[in-house]
Amino acid sequence: AAPGAAPACAGAARGCCVGTMAGMAELEHFCGYGGKHLNTVLYHPLQAETLIYTAAATIIVEDVNDPHKQEFLHGHDNEVSALDISANGKLVASGQLGSPGRKGAVAPVVVWDFDNRQKYTEFGGL
Repeated sequence: AAPGAAPACAGAARGCCVGTMAGMAELEHFCGYGGKHLNTVLYHPLQAETLIYTAAATIIVEDVNDPHKQEFLHGHDNEVSALDISANGKLVASGQLGSPGRKGAVAPVVVWDFDNRQKYTEFGGL
């Protein structure tokens, strides 16, 4: 990373932000997949053209017919290590490695409202 660069931040409306002393940059497109954790790439059960996968602390929803059409789900503060989707495609669950920003070794699980692309609920972890 460049000197003065901050880690990716959660909370941007459209994409992930990377901050520097000079300002903020918004992630508009992601290309690649690390494959470190098993089962973190899924197809939507009812929308065959929709791919859901993880990259660091972000969940990416992508149209396989247009890889530049991506949406980002932010709600984790560490690497997402687990991902699943309900049979009806309405809910997505994601879990992460322990949280660096919370006391103890908690590993939160976030449940997402897929249709609205927003957090439905969060379980604090163990």
